[in-house]
Amino acid sequence: MKVINSDLLKQFDTFMTSLKSSDKIAIYHDSDPDGTCAGVIAAKATEALTGKKVALHTGANKNHRFVSEELANEFKKEKINKLIIVDIAAEEKPEGLLIVSKFADILIIDHHKVYHDLKDEKQITLIKPQLIWDMPEPSKYCTSKLVYDLMLRQVKQDSLDWVSVVGLIGDVCTSIWPEFMQAVFTKYNIELKKDLFETKLGLIARIISSAEVYSDKNINLCFNALYKAKNPDDIINSELVKFKDIIEGEIKYFIDNAQALAEFQKDIELVFYLVEPKHAIKSPLCTILGFKYPNQTVIVVTKENENYCVSARRQDKKVAVNNLLEECTKGFNNSNAGGHAVSAGATFPVRYFDEFKSRLVANLKKHRLENRKI
Repeated sequence: MKVINSDLLKQFDTFMTSLKSSDKIAIYHDSDPDGTCAGVIAAKATEALTGKKVALHTGANKNHRFVSEELANEFKKEKINKLIIVDIAAEEKPEGLLIVSKFADILIIDHHKVYHDLKDEKQITLIKPQLIWDMPEPSKYCTSKLVYDLMLRQVKQDSLDWVSVVGLIGDVCTSIWPEFMQAVFTKYNIELKKDLFETKLGLIARIISSAEVYSDKNINLCFNALYKAKNPDDIINSELVKFKDIIEGEIKYFIDNAQALAEFQKDIELVFYLVEPKHAIKSPLCTILGFKYPNQTVIVVTKENENYCVSARRQDKKVAVNNLLEECTKGFNNSNAGGHAVSAGATFPVRYFDEFKSRLVANLKKHRLENRKI
């Protein structure tokens, strides 16, 4: 990959080399396999550089998806003066970031699209693959791999290569890293299968995902288990495994009954699935359906308190679902939307449901018409 911004790499190096044992460092990560793995790799690197563990680590949840004012105040209360955010497009809603930047230096490492460049914010360093390298699919440089590679500039921690692969598999970002994947699987004598989720490292991605889906309380449990793990078997033999069968059983029910319960609008290539699950299975359910229906836009919706939460996937990339969800929620109060072209999410108040669905259908009809003209 051709480097197009070496200055940004230098900013990263400066941030990391400035870390001291007297700093109070916090890690804020997304609560999925990629985000959790990225958070652990970042935390391990800071410990190697400072000689002490991070003061605080926390995962995103339904109450804190970006950096809320409440979360910013928590960081301030804990006297955090260095904040590392991984796998969260925190700059999409920068208000909380700006509060934190008044008392802490911030490093954001993420692989979603760029919402604001933050160039004028001296206390904030924003690292995205597309800001540093000229590459065709920057979103495939998932955050756990990105953090792993970046941290190797400062710390020798190649023993965490398997952790980054768990994140790669969990985020379905393996296709551009065949040599790295092969090397890691060979190193740990793990059989490399066509379905990566059926491998030992894929199983770990499923275990982490299931545990975090089961309860927000398990986010820190997953982080701590990965942080302590010496090898992949430590996770496979951990207490986290007990959540996998529960969650995967519930997902299987909705997969098996999709034809009867979901709406299939073939004319606009839409699968719309409003579900009422016991656990927060929306995202993994959408991922599996996305692979099952790769040429359709899959929308999975759940109601959580006073909001509808959406996961979207379009495996053939003919519709950029991040842009689609942003367009469908534009102007909605107390809403957010974003992600990748292949997979994305959104949240909006229940009163907008009919408008959201109407916009969704209209946008997909428009897309079909435009494609026919080409």
